[in-house]
Amino acid sequence: MNSRNTDALIKRPIAQALEADGEPLDWTMPRWQMFEADLNALIEYLRTLE
Repeated sequence: MNSRNTDALIKRPIAQALEADGEPLDWTMPRWQMFEADLNALIEYLRTLE
């Protein structure tokens, strides 16, 4: 899987509270409204934690 697909899988739960298969996460999962640049910066930061 390329990083673009992986990024999309990371963004869905953060921005839309959806699982990779499109199922909604629990209602307690916050839906974050973020600018695309901020979301990309968050993903880059998360990659440093690996």
